[in-house]
Amino acid sequence: MAGQELDPIEAFEAGCADILNASMTLKEIELRIAKLVFQARASQELRRNADEARNVAMNVMTESGHLGITVQFLIDSNFCDNVDELGMQFFQALKHYHLHCSLQLRSHFGVKNMEETGLEKELESRLLTELQHKGRFVDFGKRCIVNCGEVSLLIKNMPEQDKEQCTKIKDSILPFVQGADSRLKAIDAQHTLEIERNFMGKVVGRLRESMKDFDDGYQVLMRGSADIVEDMAAKMDESILFMDLTQDQEQTIEDVMGAGVDGINSLFSQGVKMNEGFSDLVSHMNTVFGETDSISGVDKLLELSSKL
Repeated sequence: MAGQELDPIEAFEAGCADILNASMTLKEIELRIAKLVFQARASQELRRNADEARNVAMNVMTESGHLGITVQFLIDSNFCDNVDELGMQFFQALKHYHLHCSLQLRSHFGVKNMEETGLEKELESRLLTELQHKGRFVDFGKRCIVNCGEVSLLIKNMPEQDKEQCTKIKDSILPFVQGADSRLKAIDAQHTLEIERNFMGKVVGRLRESMKDFDDGYQVLMRGSADIVEDMAAKMDESILFMDLTQDQEQTIEDVMGAGVDGINSLFSQGVKMNEGFSDLVSHMNTVFGETDSISGVDKLLELSSKL
């Protein structure tokens, strides 16, 4: 104000960037104004760069958080021993994304459809079954199906108006579906090994029983053969005492010998039946162990196991 001296400290505290007075030349005033404009633009640029750096840092932190959740799911899923545990672990990991989903796990031993509650919805299950081979991602409105191997996920609340966010969600969710598919295959392989182990236990049991039956039958066969031979010899001795080589005595000898032959043939027929039993068992084993694919042969194992 005219007639009053301006206090520079008060002026700067009030927000002034500089102080101009009438004693300054026009050139000095121009330079001061140019400097102020430059500083203002530099300040704006710094704020913009700072905002971009902050957004990048927030995105990195978010991506790191997503990666941590994904890694934790892959670790935890390795401790799942059945499809029910795997499904519940899957939904637990997806809570971070606030998505409403339906899940289908197609194990070799059965198909598991489930919601977050663990129950099944028929319409969603049919939809997942029909679209499981229609590509990695199947989009329709707010819904999106993610397919990978024997696992399909139906997302029911996709932000369809925000294409960039939809892409981020797909990129984030796909590793979960891939991890679930890998673990599902491991669970199937583990179950197959258990079936093979049980089958081998039954085979060993049958072999032991068959060996015992064979040994017992062999002993009976040998004792029976010896008894027949001894009986033949005794009857021959009895016949010889009264034998004058008459026609009746000759017929008696023939009858004794014929009965002995028939007895021996009967015993050997029993031995043939025992051998056929062993042949059937060996044939079953060759059928099973001739399979090259353990998963494809597991149904045959179950069938044969039920017959043992």
